[in-house]
Amino acid sequence: MTDLDSESIIPRKKRRITREVENLLNIILDHDTKNADENTDNDSQLCSDNDQDIAGKIKSIKLQNFMCHSNFEFTFEDKVNFISGKNGSGKSAILTALVIGLGGRTADTNRGHSLKNLIQNGKHKATIEITLSNKGFSSFKKNIYGNVIKVVRHITPSSSGYKIISERGEVISTKREDIELINLYFNIQVNNPVTVLNQDTARTFIKSATPKDLYAIFVKGTHLEEIEQRHLSLRNEKLPFLEDIISKKNNELIEDFKDVKEYKEKLKKMDELHKIELKAKTLQDELYWAYVLKFEKKLEAQKVIEVDCLKQLPLIKEKVQKRDKIENDLAEKQRASELLLNETKEKKRIIENKIIEVEGSLNSMKDQIGKKVSEIKHINKKLISESKSCDEIKTEIDNHKSRYEEVEAKKRNLEAQRMELENRLSELKAVMSTTVVHKQQLSDTVEKASSTVVQKEQFYKNLGQKLKYKEEYLKGLKVEKNQLIVYSKWMPELVASIERAHQNGQFKQKPLGPIGAYIKVKEKSWGPAIESIIGQRVLSSFCVDNKDDFKVVKSIMDRLQIPAKQKPSISISKFFNKVHDVSNFETGFDNYNNLLKSISVSHPVIANSLIDQLEPETVLLIPTSDEAYRLMEDQAHVPHYCKRAITKKGDLFFPAPNYRSYSGSVAETTKYLQVSPAQAIKLTETEIHSIKQELIEVRNGLEGAKQNFSHAKQQLEESQAEASKLNRQIANCENRLDELRKMDIPESFDVNLLKEDLVYRQNTIKTCEGNLKALEADKENLIAKYKEIKQNIEELQREKEERFNEIKNLEEEIKEIKNEYCQITANRDHYKNILKNEESKLESVRKVLKELEKEYSKAESEAKEANPEPLTETRDIEFLEGELAKLNGVMKSMEKIIGSTEDIPAAYEERLKLFSNSIAELNQIEEVKQKLFSSVSILIDTYQRIKELVSANTKHSFHRMLQKKNYKGDLIIDHSKKTLSVKIKVDSAAKDGSTTTLSGGERSYSMVSFIMSLWSNMYSPFFFLDEFDVFMDEINRNMILNMLVNYAKSKSDQQFVFLTPHGNLSHDLLKDVYFFRMEDPRKHIISNG
Repeated sequence: MTDLDSESIIPRKKRRITREVENLLNIILDHDTKNADENTDNDSQLCSDNDQDIAGKIKSIKLQNFMCHSNFEFTFEDKVNFISGKNGSGKSAILTALVIGLGGRTADTNRGHSLKNLIQNGKHKATIEITLSNKGFSSFKKNIYGNVIKVVRHITPSSSGYKIISERGEVISTKREDIELINLYFNIQVNNPVTVLNQDTARTFIKSATPKDLYAIFVKGTHLEEIEQRHLSLRNEKLPFLEDIISKKNNELIEDFKDVKEYKEKLKKMDELHKIELKAKTLQDELYWAYVLKFEKKLEAQKVIEVDCLKQLPLIKEKVQKRDKIENDLAEKQRASELLLNETKEKKRIIENKIIEVEGSLNSMKDQIGKKVSEIKHINKKLISESKSCDEIKTEIDNHKSRYEEVEAKKRNLEAQRMELENRLSELKAVMSTTVVHKQQLSDTVEKASSTVVQKEQFYKNLGQKLKYKEEYLKGLKVEKNQLIVYSKWMPELVASIERAHQNGQFKQKPLGPIGAYIKVKEKSWGPAIESIIGQRVLSSFCVDNKDDFKVVKSIMDRLQIPAKQKPSISISKFFNKVHDVSNFETGFDNYNNLLKSISVSHPVIANSLIDQLEPETVLLIPTSDEAYRLMEDQAHVPHYCKRAITKKGDLFFPAPNYRSYSGSVAETTKYLQVSPAQAIKLTETEIHSIKQELIEVRNGLEGAKQNFSHAKQQLEESQAEASKLNRQIANCENRLDELRKMDIPESFDVNLLKEDLVYRQNTIKTCEGNLKALEADKENLIAKYKEIKQNIEELQREKEERFNEIKNLEEEIKEIKNEYCQITANRDHYKNILKNEESKLESVRKVLKELEKEYSKAESEAKEANPEPLTETRDIEFLEGELAKLNGVMKSMEKIIGSTEDIPAAYEERLKLFSNSIAELNQIEEVKQKLFSSVSILIDTYQRIKELVSANTKHSFHRMLQKKNYKGDLIIDHSKKTLSVKIKVDSAAKDGSTTTLSGGERSYSMVSFIMSLWSNMYSPFFFLDEFDVFMDEINRNMILNMLVNYAKSKSDQQFVFLTPHGNLSHDLLKDVYFFRMEDPRKHIISNG
């Protein structure tokens, strides 16, 4: 056969082998055979029309912040694409993006072990967008996706996600499983080096691939590996799974059979139950008629009682009616008398009101007469007064001339006296003002001196008490050697009492205290300052876990009779065995420690209490005030979280922006912290000596203050006496002035004025005389009316007396009627009660009769409903109920065993049907198992045959590739050892050898030939090769490029992308080839430099 004949036959054989492999995969993957047939039809269509669109090819890749690309987009041609670029230009990033974007792992790209390493430096997110063609042959769900499928993968430092988008821009899915389904459908294998060969694999593959590596590439690229894995899964997983199902189904059949048998037994029990129910029905019918006969007898007895009641009732009613008539007559008579009485009382009330009204008029008239009399008396007095005044005026007119000079002299004398007194008063008031100011100053001095004496006396008394307390405290220190005595004489006993209570189980958590006993100062020189800022109250206090423990501790303190002012405080807070973590809020600066770090606390609960109360982590210890001022007054210098600072002298500073400071003082040594009883004794003796010295000084100061107070008091008394004297003199002057001002000094006036006054008064006398006559006439008229009204009142009083007597007589009459009525009604209730009882009896009898009639009617109705034929005789009711109860008990027991009788027949039929179906289903599964077992045997034979065919075809393709270079060689495939060796002989004189003995170009050529032979035996919509020509010389490179391009051009149904660092292709090769050159990264470096 010629070479031409061979080339025309081989492609058909390759396609046949490839299709057999795919059909075998479809069987193993449970693909529908219909799809396989359709694919075969499409394949024949492809052979007849090479220019038809094929789905699955890459249309474009878009990258954002991925590796070296900030924003890059590349559009691929359908057939052959060459991407050229220098190292570092980012061409390999396109290949990496393809693998990662279509669901591959970073390990498949040899680009690190984590996706976050692929994000461009300085960015927080990368995006890969790959557009796949879904047009033409073998499209995937075209009705959903349309002509293109976009796969978008977003990558962040912590995660990644997918979006599968249709041609219309709709997000169809976000699942990785759907990416894998698309890859499987299009036969895209991004992790297969034959499909996608990256530069690292290309270098190692060409340079140092072992036989096992080559065999792995061979079986993976030709799908043989996947077929074997699926076959093993079928044999080792699916067949055992079916056997397990069959076993379970057999067990279920046994249980189903038991269930069917159980329901068959229930059907038999149902028949027995039906017979018993019929017997119970007969007994129940008899019982119904027995109740009917019983109620008939009760009805007859009750009717007899009703007849007796009806005879007695009219007789009793007649007696009651007679008494009611008499009672009604008396009641009517009483109502008439009471009505008349009320009318009479109303008349009497009207008369009384009239009397009150007339008496009011009489009193008013009396008042008017009195007023007239008063007015007459007043006018008479005025007449006398005016007459006297006229006489005096006449005399005054006569004496006026002689008195004028005397009056003028008297006026001048009085004016001189007034001026002298006013001057004297002014002088006295000036002196008084000075005296008042002096007296107030002396009063303030006395008050201040008195306050000083009181304060010094109180201070002297307090010092005495303090001395007494210190002496008793010293005495206790010398007697008691307990360390706790430094807090107070009762502290050891308090702690011991708490310990005893804890041992007796009185506490939920043992109280802790005093707090100072758990604290040690790390640097002794800071002891007094630390003791000062913590405070004696906190150092002597106790910690409890809950309110109940607080009550117990408080009761112990009350029992020990600790003075109220000395009683230690108790803080309630939940105990934690771990110290609060405040490290994130601690303050500190250079060599200055905070309070928390400067002390050692031996118990975590005490440490937590200090943290909660004082926030010691925020208090900075600074040795001197100057240092503290420099650090705290400027907000820029204040350490983080610093709230306070204290110096060794006790000065307290608060930081800016609210800067303030307070001067303090501390003792030379500590009083509580790390103080032994001996040290406490020495310190107390020193304090007692100081107090005694201070007492002497205070006593001397007190005596001086008392002397000052006495002297000031004496001066105040003298000033007060002088002020009193001045007040008397001022009062005398003012009184004398008042007398002079009030003195009536006759004024000199014209005589004509007196004459005018005389005429006026004479006219007044005439007017008064006229008024007097009118008033006398009015008085007489009023007296006449007064007498008339008084007579009217006397007549009304007589009428009132008459009505009073009528009322009295009527009340006596009503009283007699009531007595008679009481006599009549004395026995009324007795007869009425008899009548009421008889009526109640009749009503009760009728009620019982009515109930019996209802019961009888109901019983008769139930009896007729159960058995229309009445029974005149029945057995005893108790006997019937007993027999019926026995039968009901039997029926209930059987119903409990059987269950709901309505569902049993249908349930039996249903279970019988399910049992039959389960048997049929088990038989079907058994049949499937046998078919699958037979299929496994067939698959093994088919797989072996395909493996041999693929191996032979790959070898043949490899030979053809070598012939173009006039090389000779072979592929030695050992399936048992899983090795593939490449043997090459470059000339007739050379010996057959492995690729390791060849030159770089020869080795590259042989490996590319091997890859192309694998391409011939597999199908993928696209192939990518990266830097396949790195070890080739120019001659071999051109030859391989010719082979690859010509091969790619002959495969119009597949897409090829070659990435190479070399920049040129021959003019012949560029035809029908899309060539793209990446930008040289060194240009940026040069331009930036």
